[in-house]
Amino acid sequence: AGTSLRVELREPDLLAAGGRPSLSVFRAQGIALPFAAQVVERHRLGSQTFLPLAATPYVVLVALGADAPDPATLRAFLAGPGVGVTLWRDVWHHPLLALADGEFAVLERAGPSVDCELVPLPDAPWMLRAD
Repeated sequence: AGTSLRVELREPDLLAAGGRPSLSVFRAQGIALPFAAQVVERHRLGSQTFLPLAATPYVVLVALGADAPDPATLRAFLAGPGVGVTLWRDVWHHPLLALADGEFAVLERAGPSVDCELVPLPDAPWMLRAD
């Protein structure tokens, strides 16, 4: 009817090992910068999508690595208000780092096997700063 524009996105990767889509709301508590990042996690069986439900900025901290996060690939990005992100399977990332209290819709895989591998960051802590 001309009131919106549909933007096609890549399909979420949620069905491995008997998985199914799970839609939930995360109520995030804002962090203050500087912040000492100590751990990262990854999901081997599915992607994870974060969509802020209000104008909540957040930090996305990611790294590559087959068996462990590779410190040389560690990157942090500011996701501005209203920006959603999808983290594909096997991408190391810090749990949600909202810069203010806020709610996020999260689409991820649910299934019979737990799909969250949590490890300490090599040479932790990694300091996240505003500059």
